[in-house]
Amino acid sequence: MPTLNAAKPALPTLLSNTGLDSHCQSGYGLGIDWLTVMFKFPLGFDFISAMDYLASGLLDTVVWAEDSRPIKRGKWFECSARTVAGVQICWNTLESGIECLVSIPSRGLTVGQLEVARTFSYLRQYVNTVSRMDIFIDDYSMELGSLRELMVEARNNGNQVGFQRVEWRVSSPSKDVEERTLYLGSRESAHFYRIYDKGNRVRMEVELKDYKATQAFDMWLDCFACGGHVTFEDGTMDALMTSLVLSHIDFVDKKDKNLDRNERLGWWQDFIDKVNGSRVKFNRELPKATIERTKEWVERQVETSLAMLKVAMGSFEYTEWMGRLMDEGNARISAIHRSLIQNYRQVTEYVRRQNLYAV
Repeated sequence: MPTLNAAKPALPTLLSNTGLDSHCQSGYGLGIDWLTVMFKFPLGFDFISAMDYLASGLLDTVVWAEDSRPIKRGKWFECSARTVAGVQICWNTLESGIECLVSIPSRGLTVGQLEVARTFSYLRQYVNTVSRMDIFIDDYSMELGSLRELMVEARNNGNQVGFQRVEWRVSSPSKDVEERTLYLGSRESAHFYRIYDKGNRVRMEVELKDYKATQAFDMWLDCFACGGHVTFEDGTMDALMTSLVLSHIDFVDKKDKNLDRNERLGWWQDFIDKVNGSRVKFNRELPKATIERTKEWVERQVETSLAMLKVAMGSFEYTEWMGRLMDEGNARISAIHRSLIQNYRQVTEYVRRQNLYAV
């Protein structure tokens, strides 16, 4: 089990200001409502201390309890625990290392939680996949409430982009209150929208999965890595987070088969301008390469072949042959490879100096 209230080692300041306060003052709020990350740690890595540190960025006091629900996302985990804020970790110890799933709900995570982002930054090379990331815009002017009707109308007229399915759901938390939620898209796709009432505001929330969640997670951490400001439109993290919400759907006047030639509907363009949004391009591509992923690929794809060659060639011939391969490979190392090597060494050295994790 994680240690209770573990002493938190000092980390260098990666972010001085998220810009979140100024954005809220303009009538809109931003946040991350859910984050689910799968890590792959090497054997001997004290990942429990890492998770304890991560959770302590969410609460003043970390109290872990055994979790009676070890099945997560259809996968069985031998160990599972959660904090009082609902942060859950599940893990399995394998021959090749430790796989660990971390799930952080809205109670435990917001854009402004710097400790969490810092810890994720230093654990970044061990991230295997990001299976879910929910990001929201809160509209305190309540304008989004009326825009929901226009979204449905645009869908009925075939003027929507990025989704097909539309569904209204109505709930009554009390006799005098009726809350309506508009769902856009499919839960099975890489993006799914909810627009719903939250008392004094209307929330527009996108649930990102698969490659979109992984890329959005990388963009978010990139903000912290460069001091909280990114080269993106007006240069603030607000612009990035807003655009991550708005980039997956659009409402246009479909007069032309070429979507790029169609003008955006006026009411939607007005809203995008008010929240200072733009579009982020997502690519269906493999996750960013890291030293850990390269090691994992070699172990998975090449390990048996190398063992076969060594047996066939004998130790002396095999060692000579492998040496020639290494010399030829060293000559082809590019700037990208050197960057991966440098990042791996920096993180390893940081962990060693800070004694954050016992290796």
